[in-house]
Amino acid sequence: MSSLALVKMESYFLEDFGDVKPKNSSEEALQRWRKLCWVVKNPKRRFRFTANLSKRNEADAIRRSNQEKFRVAVLVSQAALQFIHGLNLISEYSVPEEVKDAGFEICADELGTIVEGRDVKKLTIHGGVEGIAGKLSTSPSSGIPTSEQLLCKRKEIYGINKFTESPVKGFLTFVWEALQDMTLMILGVCAFVSLIVGIVMEGWPKGAHDGLGIVASILLVVFVTATSDYRQSLQFKDLDREKKKIVVQVTRDGCRQKISIYDLLPGDIVHLSIGDQVPADGLFLSGFSVVINESSLTGESEPVNANSQNPFLLSGTKVQDGSCKMLVTTVGMRTQWGKLMATLSEGGDDETPLQVKLNGVATIIGKIDSALKIFIQSIFNNTGGEVVTNKDGKTELLGSPTETALLEFGLTLGGDFQAERQASTIVKVEPFNSTKKRMGVVLELPDGGFRAHCKGASEIVLAACDKVVDLKGDVVPLDEAYQNILTNTIEQFANEALRTLCLCYMEVMARSSPLDKHTLVKHLRTTFQEVVAVTGDGTNDAPALHEADIGLAMGIAGTEVAKESADVIILDDNFSTIVTVGKWGRSVYINIQKFVQFQLTVNVVALIVNFSSACLTVTFQLNGPDCDLILNTIIFNSFVFCQAFNEISSREMEKINVFKGIMQNYVFVSVLSCTIIFQIIIVEFLGTFASTSPLSLQQWVVSVILGFLGMPVAAALKMIPVGSK
Repeated sequence: MSSLALVKMESYFLEDFGDVKPKNSSEEALQRWRKLCWVVKNPKRRFRFTANLSKRNEADAIRRSNQEKFRVAVLVSQAALQFIHGLNLISEYSVPEEVKDAGFEICADELGTIVEGRDVKKLTIHGGVEGIAGKLSTSPSSGIPTSEQLLCKRKEIYGINKFTESPVKGFLTFVWEALQDMTLMILGVCAFVSLIVGIVMEGWPKGAHDGLGIVASILLVVFVTATSDYRQSLQFKDLDREKKKIVVQVTRDGCRQKISIYDLLPGDIVHLSIGDQVPADGLFLSGFSVVINESSLTGESEPVNANSQNPFLLSGTKVQDGSCKMLVTTVGMRTQWGKLMATLSEGGDDETPLQVKLNGVATIIGKIDSALKIFIQSIFNNTGGEVVTNKDGKTELLGSPTETALLEFGLTLGGDFQAERQASTIVKVEPFNSTKKRMGVVLELPDGGFRAHCKGASEIVLAACDKVVDLKGDVVPLDEAYQNILTNTIEQFANEALRTLCLCYMEVMARSSPLDKHTLVKHLRTTFQEVVAVTGDGTNDAPALHEADIGLAMGIAGTEVAKESADVIILDDNFSTIVTVGKWGRSVYINIQKFVQFQLTVNVVALIVNFSSACLTVTFQLNGPDCDLILNTIIFNSFVFCQAFNEISSREMEKINVFKGIMQNYVFVSVLSCTIIFQIIIVEFLGTFASTSPLSLQQWVVSVILGFLGMPVAAALKMIPVGSK
């Protein structure tokens, strides 16, 4: 054959049959090639590049049939498992005898778990909303019967719609709380010392005047403070009582009527419309376009549609749109709102962070989530492999080589695959893929809480970690030195063509329930002795705000419950205002420290002056009718200069050099100058009005020196080491 013919044949083949390939050609191209090559010299080579299309179609049909059979088998299995699970649930629940005797077929605890847990399966098992209504002996159209006997039985079995409130504090309680003020305690000690010294030096009753004056001042402050706080508490209770006078519309005995929310009982049919607050936990019966705002309870900003598919209604939430009829299932302290209120009544008498520091309470370091236990948990749960027992009774590992190697390692460490799998519940699995180069699993732990395990390529997993479990089983920060050690180890194995995996885990908590937040704050404060600050604006934040050392609530968006539970209310809802709050708090704290130091040093020097008054009489050779007046003037003058010099000492709480920058503080210099000038005028020129006597130069110098004694006392106090924790 000529070359020209070959070229033409090749161009013809490429033009018409270029899409016929040795493998994976389209069915259309193979059909055209088969039609062209139906007669050839060598039959064995006739369809060398042509697939057996009839066999291929037959195989596809068989595969589709098998897939359909497998799908049907899976669906049947799932249905059977769900049916068995439902039978187990039904068999597990038995109605308590006292509930049966009262004429009901479901107890309060079971109702609470259905609504609070939004358990659709359990609701279906009990026959849906209508089934629950029947078991509560109520009618969706007529409501509950109103005979006194039946109402009493219903209250006895299911409780009433009231929340446990903390008792009102008595007046004496506020008196006792007012007496706990540190300044009043110091003044009380001073009054006691003054009484003893005065009576010893001047006798009764003249020597007791000063001490009794201090006692009278303390009692006045205590009773004024206690009276004010007591009246405020009564006003708050009255206001709270008025706020709780909420009336709802219900259907009872076929009649629609108004009753107080405190009279609601399980089985009541409540009518809700826009703006109403859901008065108890319950189930949606019927209605139109019902939208529930659950932000005050759950923290979720997005409203929730309530309908027959999502019939769960929680107390404390609000109807944002639409109207409906609700079947009340749970009331009082069993509701989600009631459980929130229960947490607010806990505690309240904890020491403040300052008290903890002053009492020298050491920080407790928590020891960890044993390393070996967590390691085995990660191996046996975060895996695509299985450990099974074959027909010969021998343990067999299934899975990829990497998975089986890890499983074998876990068994070598003494782990039990089946026990680990049964000890926790797998909530979510992220399978391994080549893009992420890692896989993960989320476990629900037996004692509550969730833990995420992850394993994969060492360099990728290591880059996501900030802590490491050391040889002692302690969780320590993953610093640069530790990271270099791990990186070098990984590289050494990689250079030897060995595959390395990194395993990591993480605990705390996303979209937590109000009780989860409360538990977290309580754990941080009690177990780890941390100082905890919490911010929030919803009712769901109230337990955590109440439990925290410092609760900060938003003044505009915050609910009343959140603001009542907080220590600080941020009026402008600006998160950055917290910084300003912190600055003011520190400023107040430092000023209190300065005031206490000022009072202590002044009182120490004043006591020294009082004790040395007899010596002053002999120094100055005071005699004659005016000797007592001059002595009192010297003591008064010395005391004033004690205050003047002590003001200077109190400028700095820790530094010895208190004169640095004093001239730049014009207000301070002005106040100090005015104090000294007025003291000179009072002593030298206002004797008649101030009961003072003019002093000699020597007496002035001694008064100033006595006053100056406060400065070395203050300096000595600053040199005493005080722990920072």
